[in-house]
Amino acid sequence: MTSSRQAKRALELHSESLSAYPNVVAVGTGRAGREDRPASERDHTVAVYVTEKKPAGELGPDDLLPGYVEIPGRGSTRKVAVQVIEIGAPELQDTENRDGEPRETSTFGAE
Repeated sequence: MTSSRQAKRALELHSESLSAYPNVVAVGTGRAGREDRPASERDHTVAVYVTEKKPAGELGPDDLLPGYVEIPGRGSTRKVAVQVIEIGAPELQDTENRDGEPRETSTFGAE
């Protein structure tokens, strides 16, 4: 089972390369596994947020996200799963700053 610490280390090592894939809008850490199970029984992952999930057959070999990334360990490497999460395109939203002046902010998956 992958720990939170291992997932964070994988994110530190691989966030830049994962962010370079098409449709990727953000990377972070997450949990994978059956939703009806307690969080303590679900694996920590590197979460890759995309605008739209596409079938592997529609992607070129260089556009397909890896199923896992590796981190160094004591005497071996450890595989950390990559979880792809569709959130839609980020949209700009008008808000006001502290001075009451309008500004634009980004929201992910807003409808």
